[in-house]
Amino acid sequence: MDLEKQTQAWEVEGEFMGPPSVAGEVLYVVNQSLMRLEARSVADGHLLWQWSPGEGLDDSFKFGSIVAADNLVFVSSAQQVYAIDIEKRSRVWSYPVPGLLSVSASGILYIVRLAEVSGGYLHEGKVVAINLK
Repeated sequence: MDLEKQTQAWEVEGEFMGPPSVAGEVLYVVNQSLMRLEARSVADGHLLWQWSPGEGLDDSFKFGSIVAADNLVFVSSAQQVYAIDIEKRSRVWSYPVPGLLSVSASGILYIVRLAEVSGGYLHEGKVVAINLK
């Protein structure tokens, strides 16, 4: 939205899951219909780059939890959490549990673990903390 003009600035079609994450001039969002993480321009929405786990590595980004940091984007799929290098646009590492993500000011990635139950996801009641420094 363009708040000054009180108009819609741009729109992109797709099946976007979860809240997006913004770092600088880049919007990171999960496009479920194309099974990928997308980096888009905040200014006009055009696709800057994309990343997907690859065939056979995962089934979906069902809840699209994303956190963008200085040099990495963290995204949770239905199977695991991935750390994607922003410059190289490739996977740096992964953690074998899906979840909701946040990063603290002190550089800790928190994952609220989710478990698949009857076709949906529920909180397991556990939190994983990964020191990023």
